[in-house]
Amino acid sequence: MREGLFIFCKLGDLAESIGDLQIALQRWTKVYEITSRLASSDPGNAGWQRDLSVSLGMLGDLDVSLGDLQGALEKFRRAFSSSIAEDLDGDDLVPGVVVEHHARLHFLGINDLRLIKAKVQRV
Repeated sequence: MREGLFIFCKLGDLAESIGDLQIALQRWTKVYEITSRLASSDPGNAGWQRDLSVSLGMLGDLDVSLGDLQGALEKFRRAFSSSIAEDLDGDDLVPGVVVEHHARLHFLGINDLRLIKAKVQRV
C-alpha cells in the first residue's frame, strides 16, 4: 500500500514542479484520501498518522500556491493537530514533522506555539 502512496506523492510533486497545480492537487488529494482511511483504520500506527499529516501539509502548500489561504490554514492546523495529538505534554516543543507544520502556520501569521496548542486541543 505504501508503494502506491509513494507513486501518487511523486506524481503530485512532478505536476507541481512543472506548474500544473490542478493535477498536483488531484494527486495529493488521492494521497490524503488513502492516508485518511489508513489512519482511521489504525489510529495507533504512527506511520499512517505521519503520512496523513504530510498529505494535509502538502494540500495546504498547494492551497497557498492557488491563493486559498483560508483553506491552507485549515489544512495546516489539521496537519499540525494530527502530528501532535499524542505528544501534547506540558510546554514541551515537539520535534519532527510538527516543526515543519509550525513553520507553515507561522507563514500564515500564527506565531504563538501555546496558542496553536490551545486551538489544537479544542479540535
